[in-house]
Amino acid sequence: MPDDLATGTYYISAWSDSYDVVFEDTLATNLNPDDPNEIDSNNYSARAVQILGKDKPDLSVSNVQAPSAQAGQPLTVSWTVQNQGEPFDNSTYDGVWISSTPNLEDPGNQRWFLGAVKHTGGLGQGQSYTAQQTFTLATVSAGRVCDRSG
Repeated sequence: MPDDLATGTYYISAWSDSYDVVFEDTLATNLNPDDPNEIDSNNYSARAVQILGKDKPDLSVSNVQAPSAQAGQPLTVSWTVQNQGEPFDNSTYDGVWISSTPNLEDPGNQRWFLGAVKHTGGLGQGQSYTAQQTFTLATVSAGRVCDRSG
């Protein structure tokens, strides 16, 4: 078993004649109920198993603080990171973004990466740190071009 296997649901699969060299017919009496429409599905089967393995660090960001800002001016941002998983001893980087929606992955979202802030040292289970960084916002001009010809 791998040393870094996390706790969760996994599937154990057994496969016979994986190169399909044995002549056989897949009969109705030996169909694989997990995959009944596949040819030679009688050659394999899988079952779910619960594995209690090594949990991973689980970093969660909260308490983000930022005042209203103006382009071309400094913006000081602070945030708290808590480890809700297992301890780790490595350094991490926190990315700081400005976004037009709360979710960076929203379709049509506009986002600007302000920078990465390094946190040196590990973080034990349940421990947290608060970081703060000042960024100078770029001066940006945006607008639409209107066609007044028609």
